Amino acid sequence: MDTVNLESGSIIRIEGPANVKVLRGSIYALGTIYSAGSRLTILRTRKVAVKALELTQLDVTLGPEGKVENAEPGEEVLESWAMAAESIMRKGKRVVVLGMMDVGKTTFTIMAMNKAVSAGNVAGVIDADPGQNDLGPPTTIACAKSSKPVTHLSMLPPLKMVFLRTTSLEHTWQEAVNGVAKLVDYLEMHEGVNTTIINTDGWITEATAIQYKLSMLSKLSPDYVVIIQKGEEEELVNQVKKNGFNPILLNAPPLAIKTREDRRLHREMGYGKYLMPAKSATINLSEKPILNLPLSGGVPFDANIRSLASKYLKMPIVYGEQFGKKAIMLSPAVKELVVKAMPGVEVAILPINWENGLLIALEDPDGYLVSLGMLKKIYYESSKAVVIIPATMEDLRPVDHIRLGMIRLGDNYEEKEKVHYINKLEKVLGERDDLHYG
Repeated sequence: MDTVNLESGSIIRIEGPANVKVLRGSIYALGTIYSAGSRLTILRTRKVAVKALELTQLDVTLGPEGKVENAEPGEEVLESWAMAAESIMRKGKRVVVLGMMDVGKTTFTIMAMNKAVSAGNVAGVIDADPGQNDLGPPTTIACAKSSKPVTHLSMLPPLKMVFLRTTSLEHTWQEAVNGVAKLVDYLEMHEGVNTTIINTDGWITEATAIQYKLSMLSKLSPDYVVIIQKGEEEELVNQVKKNGFNPILLNAPPLAIKTREDRRLHREMGYGKYLMPAKSATINLSEKPILNLPLSGGVPFDANIRSLASKYLKMPIVYGEQFGKKAIMLSPAVKELVVKAMPGVEVAILPINWENGLLIALEDPDGYLVSLGMLKKIYYESSKAVVIIPATMEDLRPVDHIRLGMIRLGDNYEEKEKVHYINKLEKVLGERDDLHYG
């Protein structure tokens, strides 16, 4: 524990993990004033600027790698960010925050949300970063609301979540656009939210990334677009302006930089936190089908058809099922998805045990996440699936269907591999057309 004395107007940065208690005086941090007796928590790899509003004494408890540093004159952007957040929150109904990784998007989002709450608004927030989501588990985007100030988004329970199947938006950005819009509508229509801040991911420099961000802005029609600049945002800024938006440009402060290992650990802790303690459950796929794999809806191959298919494809086929002009088969001769053509039929051939460890979403009829799970085994003849789900999940009735993800987890919920061929499998077979949701 360290005692930190601050003169009025002085600014320090505290890097987490850290617990801070105001012993006397008052400070301004994250859009909120903390007076004597107040506490705030700063998470690992987060760095928060703190300004003394008067002669102040703090009790700071630092965890491993936590530290306190003085801000040099002109170095800290706390006041310019505070002015921008206050101006936005007086008029803004929808605000989108853009920027690269580690520029402070989450910090600004919290600051803006706290300003909105202080102004008497019901503030909603959407975490649209499926790789580093602070509201929900990895592979999801999530929404929450608050009527009081917070120091980190993980303090808020998620209200609704949308599964994006992977943590890499390169493969799912169009789904992300629709998912964010869906969550915004939910907050505004069902939760009484009158100010919504959308915190986005740090993928902004590639052409596809810019296309994604512009598609999101077009879909949402935000009142304000905030771009936090670090030095590589020029093309994004130009394209945002060309598309009719007048972005608020803010400089990035000195911040803690997350390493690739930090990000991986954050995701794996997210999977484990969400799924543990776990239990296994058996799901009838005839009742709760896999949305993006049309099993149990076709005609299974009998032994004769399997034999003919094996001869034609020159590989052993242990299971087959046909849906019109499409078919799915299992073979020990392939290591990943192989697509072949037979007379009148396009065939998707999967390896044995391809499903083991695959991340899945159990979704409600509206396509919102009920729970993440992990697929262990599919029994094709009986149309049953054994899945790993949180032990706290006692009722499967809210689950309408299953959606396959594109990440394979190990027994300790570590990421083993990205299974991108699931995306190709969907395109070959198509989603089930008897399931629809908004």
